Amino acid sequence: LVSVENLVFPARTIGTHFYHTTFKNCSNLSGSVTFEMDVINQECLSITFENCSKLKAVYVPNATGITGSNAMYYTFNGCTSLEEIHMPSMVSNANYNNTYSNLSSLRVFVNTATIGTSISVNGTISSNCTFYKNPNATWSGIPSSWTIVDYQP
Repeated sequence: LVSVENLVFPARTIGTHFYHTTFKNCSNLSGSVTFEMDVINQECLSITFENCSKLKAVYVPNATGITGSNAMYYTFNGCTSLEEIHMPSMVSNANYNNTYSNLSSLRVFVNTATIGTSISVNGTISSNCTFYKNPNATWSGIPSSWTIVDYQP
């Protein structure tokens, strides 16, 4: 089996589509995944990283236009080593059902979308996480043990 660490998708990646199950159950994906390219008009990121148990961080700086009724469904479910999620421009009206479930190591979550939404958190979730959000967005479902900070770029 091949081990992949610190995967980067460069800004000039042409015609790359990340749909559900792209990295699902990839137990050898460790370190971080960074999308330097714009993740725009993707129909679905659901189940993309589900059960990637060694993944430490995901950086998606330009995520806009994500569509589909289940666009974020189970995206990070079961990523038990995931410590950081950075999705500053993430579209907020996607289905977040079980997106952030079973994230026992999560400590930093950045989502500065201008429109808040409900975060569905189930299973084992870190109680020591800082959630950075846009001061104008209202979110619900955030665990009461999380620290909420208004993001100031």
